[in-house]
Amino acid sequence: MSRPVDISDEAIISIAQELFLERGIAATEMKDIAQRAGISRSSLYRHFESKESIAFNITVRILTEITAVLDMPVPKTQTGAQALLEILQRYMRKLVENPKWVRFLDEFDQFFGDVYPESKAAADYIAFTKQLPNGAVESALEQGIRDGSLHLSHPSWFMGRFLINTLLALAQRILPRAAHYQQEQGYSLEYLFLLPQVLIDGISEK
Repeated sequence: MSRPVDISDEAIISIAQELFLERGIAATEMKDIAQRAGISRSSLYRHFESKESIAFNITVRILTEITAVLDMPVPKTQTGAQALLEILQRYMRKLVENPKWVRFLDEFDQFFGDVYPESKAAADYIAFTKQLPNGAVESALEQGIRDGSLHLSHPSWFMGRFLINTLLALAQRILPRAAHYQQEQGYSLEYLFLLPQVLIDGISEK
């Protein structure tokens, strides 16, 4: 098989993501990625220093896509609670529409379950997560405090991250096994679409 002279970072990332989902990050080696990409290992190392570096890059790209919906505007005529519900529902729909992304984030969390490596890729990833978009969520929370539709026990920035992480956590739990949940309990995606309303009910003014 003829080998390409070069390959883009995007192509390598796409190929690696497929392998990571097939085998798991731990069981995938750089030689496997190079072989699937049709390039030499030395060529691969010119793009990425390790499979961990590739995994961080994949995760950044996935989170960038998923969280973009969190900063999309909502109608100004809504109460804070209504606006927040729309944002969280939009976020959950994005997760449900992209089960492979959610599966990868779950695999990423399991692989890096202990500590991150001492590397530039890890440091860049940590810095990235601290800057994830959350503006519309925080704005809706603060609007809800002002208009009386929401009651927060913690600062809006904290509650925003709590809500987003809670949605992602349940999606990571259910989406990879949705068919099993349906068979065992009679429900699967229904749990995911119900969660935003349940969370809003928990912080709504009575």
